[in-house]
Amino acid sequence: MRLTRESLGQSAATAIAAEIARGRWPRVLPGELQLSTELQVSRSTLRQALALLRADGMINTVNGYGSVVVRKDRTTTTPPSRTLGLLQPTELDQLKPYQLLWIDHLRSHCTTAGYELIVHELHSDNPSKRAKLYSRLLEQYQHRCWILNLSPPGLQSRFQMLGVRCVVAGTCDQGVTLPYVALDNRALGVHAAGLLLAKGHRQIAVLAEKNSTAAWENCIRGFVDVARQKGVEHEAIRHEPSAESVGYLLGRVLGSPRRPSAILILNPFYYLTVVSVLGNLGLRIPTDISLLTTYGDPFLGYLLPSPSHYDYRPAAYARRLFAMAEALAEGRPAKTGVLLEPTYIAGKSLTTPPAVS
Repeated sequence: MRLTRESLGQSAATAIAAEIARGRWPRVLPGELQLSTELQVSRSTLRQALALLRADGMINTVNGYGSVVVRKDRTTTTPPSRTLGLLQPTELDQLKPYQLLWIDHLRSHCTTAGYELIVHELHSDNPSKRAKLYSRLLEQYQHRCWILNLSPPGLQSRFQMLGVRCVVAGTCDQGVTLPYVALDNRALGVHAAGLLLAKGHRQIAVLAEKNSTAAWENCIRGFVDVARQKGVEHEAIRHEPSAESVGYLLGRVLGSPRRPSAILILNPFYYLTVVSVLGNLGLRIPTDISLLTTYGDPFLGYLLPSPSHYDYRPAAYARRLFAMAEALAEGRPAKTGVLLEPTYIAGKSLTTPPAVS
């Protein structure tokens, strides 16, 4: 008998319901990554199973909590005191895939250790209003430890000043001494510069957003330090967060007499924009120009020639982050900071520069 997608979804829903009845997940279901791996189904099948359970009244989707188990009296369980709060300025569906991966792993670690991860999405462009929102949030939620992701200006220093137990997911702002787990983006910048120089490139452009985070500014500094030491010509193309801005600025740079022979693209989402611009100009990758980008989002695997890029292990990142947050939550000393080095993945988009005729 051929199984349909509907029957697979129903089968997964039955398996989850059985585990809930057994008491394995009394309050909150694990993240989608853990569930789909355990049940050996795709995420689309898992989401269909969760939809069936919601329709049956077994679970509820609660913003910040995920899939919450509903008791027999049909009321949603009250969040327990063993909670960790993840605070970020954007909604989950707006995050890059590599960020969602470590959050999914983090949620699984929390579930295994008897904690619940509560996600708070708080954004305001007004600093005064933002400070009030943070104060209200801290009064309302007494998490054992907070995790600060993609921290907007002033957030880290405020938590440090108030003495709130927290861990920074990423690079600490200047003057902030909070515990942190971060990818070593400076090392990435240093390695990228050395890699391009070793290939013979002497005119290199770095494509970066105007208002980059502290982590990406570290990457740029690492790159620039090496380039300056070697006396290499380099240019930072600072763009607005839009494909139109990238296309306009890149068109100007590539139309100049001394166009770069290689481009380091900090945000992999704009790799597609760069490829489009190069195609319109009749420039071939890597024959005419080499490309290198950062953390490999899944779509990079569908591009030809395959992009040379960097990667990291989201499971290891989440494990270190949870270990630090758990130690603080339990009143134990935690490491002051952990830097994880990214891994270089050689693709086909990087080669020696074209010969000058």
